[in-house]
Amino acid sequence: MENAVRSEARALYESFETFPFIKKIGINPFEGQWAHFTEGKQEEFRKLQSLAQLYRREPWTRGLRSLGIENEELGSKLWDMFAAERRNRPIVYEETFEVLDQLKGKYKLLLLTNGSPDLQKEKLAGVPSLASYFDHIVISGDFSHGKPSESIFEHAMSLLNFTAEEGVMIGDKLATDILGSNLFGMRNMWINRHGMTHENEIVPAMLMAFVFVGFSGWVSVFGLLCVLFFWVFLVECIVSCHIPEASRPIYSSHIYFVGSVWYFIFRRI
Repeated sequence: MENAVRSEARALYESFETFPFIKKIGINPFEGQWAHFTEGKQEEFRKLQSLAQLYRREPWTRGLRSLGIENEELGSKLWDMFAAERRNRPIVYEETFEVLDQLKGKYKLLLLTNGSPDLQKEKLAGVPSLASYFDHIVISGDFSHGKPSESIFEHAMSLLNFTAEEGVMIGDKLATDILGSNLFGMRNMWINRHGMTHENEIVPAMLMAFVFVGFSGWVSVFGLLCVLFFWVFLVECIVSCHIPEASRPIYSSHIYFVGSVWYFIFRRI
C-alpha cells in the first residue's frame, strides 16, 4: 500500500503547474502529504495551499484503486490516520542530543533543510529542545532555492560570515547535501545509516557508517557508541587541523542529527 500511495503521490505532484517550483525548493512528494503550505512568500505556495486538500487525500484513493479497492471514504480515513501518526512520531535518533551537546559552544551550527516553511517549522516544534542548538536555521522555502543549489549554501555561509573552506557539511542525502557542498567547494561528511552506496559522480569527502547487527531490528549498543565517538573525533580532527576552534562552522542538514525532522542519516558505502 505504501508503495502504491508514494507512486500516486509523485505522479499527482508532477502534474501540478507548481512542480518546477516544488522541485527547485526540494519538497519531497510524500512529505507534502501532510503539509498545509500556509507559509512562504512566493505565490506558488498559495497555489499549493489551494491544492493541498486534493493532494493530501487523492493519492490514498488512487493507491487503493491500483490495488483493486474502490473506496474514497477509506482513502480519506487512511490519510487522516497517516497525518495524525506522522505528527505524533517525530524522528530523532537517540544519539542526536549527545552529539549536539559535544558540538554546541565549540562550533557554529547551522541547520540547512529543504522543505515548505510551515512543515519544517512544525517538525522542529515537535522536538522543542532541538532548535536552540543552532545559531541559524535556513529553510529552502524561505530562500526560494533548495539544496543542492550553490546559492543556498552561499546564503547559509553569509549568515555566519564564513567562507566555504571554513565549513563542513554533514548530511545524509548524496543528491542534495553532498552534491551541493561539493559544488560549493565545502568539505563534507556523508552520514550513511542504511548501507547505501554512492554514485561515482557524487563522492563524499568522508563517510560515517552505522553498523547494525543481529536480527529483528536489534542494534549493537556498543557498536553505536564506538561509531558515535569516532564521528566526534573525526569532526574534531577536521576542524582543529585547519581552522581556529572559535571560528569554525559545522553544518547539519537534517535534524536527525546522528543518527528524513530529522535525520542525521548514516549509511555504509
